[in-house]
Amino acid sequence: MHNADSITLIINDKYYTFSINDQSADQTGLLNEFDKTNSKNSVAYIDSNHFNIIPDTVFNESKIDAYLSLTTEKLDSITPVTNKIPQLNSTILWTLNEKIKKTLILKNPGITFHHLSELFINEPIVQNLHPEIKLRIAENTIYILCFKQGKLQIVNRFSISGPEDIIYYSLLCIENSGIKRENTFINIKGLYNDQLIDLIKNYFNSNKIFAQKDQSLKSFIK
Repeated sequence: MHNADSITLIINDKYYTFSINDQSADQTGLLNEFDKTNSKNSVAYIDSNHFNIIPDTVFNESKIDAYLSLTTEKLDSITPVTNKIPQLNSTILWTLNEKIKKTLILKNPGITFHHLSELFINEPIVQNLHPEIKLRIAENTIYILCFKQGKLQIVNRFSISGPEDIIYYSLLCIENSGIKRENTFINIKGLYNDQLIDLIKNYFNSNKIFAQKDQSLKSFIK
């Protein structure tokens, strides 16, 4: 049993990482082994591969099924979830696995669910003058967020098998965002290694690469 005012969980497939009272995460393990908590402010950030960010000016609650059909054909065993993103004046629509939902609700009644990309969107960027890319790397997955003059241009999730995939998708997102590589800040968190950093230096200014020292999912919460 975990006693805390607030608990933040990151759920990646069948694993979890969590933080107590907004401090550094201090436990990682299998989701089905997570202990029950008595916190009334538990928040879970779920790594779901189906999500859309829709401007509030066009979002219509009655059209959720139509929105979901744009990103997935499989709608069984999942729950559609919507969360407001005030700083983007948008709503994120995503799908929550029913098994994960049940596991967490049984152990944490009252828990609220958010998409993992929301955690990254809400992070501060290094600066507002130059373009910036956030690379948030999990096992076999990367989230890429591109900012231009402090404004989010792209947020996307990709399946990866190695550093080369990370470079490829980063360059693709830069091209689609109209960002110039030579002026771009690279902000890295998660499961990366020195090989990736060396490879990134071949494409970006090495003086503008910022990598979190903690090379784990825990760095997402810090």
